[in-house]
Amino acid sequence: MSRSIRDADIIYKKARIKTSESNDKLRSREGASELLDVSVGSLLNYETGVCKQISADVTKILRKWYQSRKDMINIPFS
Repeated sequence: MSRSIRDADIIYKKARIKTSESNDKLRSREGASELLDVSVGSLLNYETGVCKQISADVTKILRKWYQSRKDMINIPFS
């Protein structure tokens, strides 16, 4: 069964959007990529599911920024 990117349940994008409520820099991929120290293209690939495996180092950075509040989405390690 094929799903569109729009229908994809990508936890990284959801986490960034939710965290942007308390950090304006995360409202855009450009701002987030600067904070996360990853390229905009890489972040796009993570958020759209193009990249199926994300290195532990990058996952650790995503967890640090996206789980800064208690109510954040739980991002599992890759």
